[in-house]
Amino acid sequence: MNILGPSPKFAKRELLEPIKTTVSISTSSTSNSTGALIVSGGAGFSGNAYIGGNVGIYTTTSSTSTSTGALIVSGGAGISGNAYIGGNVGIYTTT
Repeated sequence: MNILGPSPKFAKRELLEPIKTTVSISTSSTSNSTGALIVSGGAGFSGNAYIGGNVGIYTTTSSTSTSTGALIVSGGAGISGNAYIGGNVGIYTTT
């Protein structure tokens, strides 16, 4: 991960330079406040994110359109395994 900010080694430098940070602790996550990396605010990624384990989204925001809900995907979604949906399914097309 590259973080823009002063290098801790040269804390008095005024120029911002990219630094690489690696988290090599293997602590598992069981909630939003446990794990090897905990981010209290939001996180933005301009590149790909590769996740080698399960992804859990535990907010209960309902969806009433293609731009609302707990998970919003602007592009397509490819699913190679089974999908279990516990609520209504709405399918909308623009053609």
